[in-house]
Amino acid sequence: MRFKMELSTKSVDNLLKMLKMTEAKIRFVVSAALQQLADMGVAHIGQLLTYYGLGDTELARTIELIKVNDNHYRIRATGKQTSIGVCQAVLIEFGTGVKGEQQPHQLAAEVGYKYDINAHGNDGWYYPSSEQDRNPKKFVTKEGDIVAWTKGMPSRPFMYNSTIFLESEVQDVLRQIIKELV
Repeated sequence: MRFKMELSTKSVDNLLKMLKMTEAKIRFVVSAALQQLADMGVAHIGQLLTYYGLGDTELARTIELIKVNDNHYRIRATGKQTSIGVCQAVLIEFGTGVKGEQQPHQLAAEVGYKYDINAHGNDGWYYPSSEQDRNPKKFVTKEGDIVAWTKGMPSRPFMYNSTIFLESEVQDVLRQIIKELV
């Protein structure tokens, strides 16, 4: 068996055209996969918040998908801004107080997150709340905000767990898109 190959300007031009077509297909696959994964991420975050009993909260309503460009998406969830300048999403993601310390977030130590920073211990503290909050120890402040008393809350890592989920889905999403393209 013999293989024959010609090297000419025409053959190199053809190779370059094929490479450019392949590059365009790769860009399309990556862009389509990122869009699909971003949509899956938003849906998964909503499912986790519902699982944690937070599906009909301001936090769930603030989930937004931001398309920076075809190859860059952000998913943001903030919830209510607290009086101490921290968004509600961080407190729910990482947990708070002695309860949070007992069930900390997987990344708490890595990012330097602190629990019970004012050493309230079992005396607890107050957090921003809503009428839907099932905590019976809540009241309205003179500013009109609803707050509730607690010993803290465990970590409910809706963003972290969604990231882990999306990482596990990347290969399947890419395979599906490539299969549809071919």
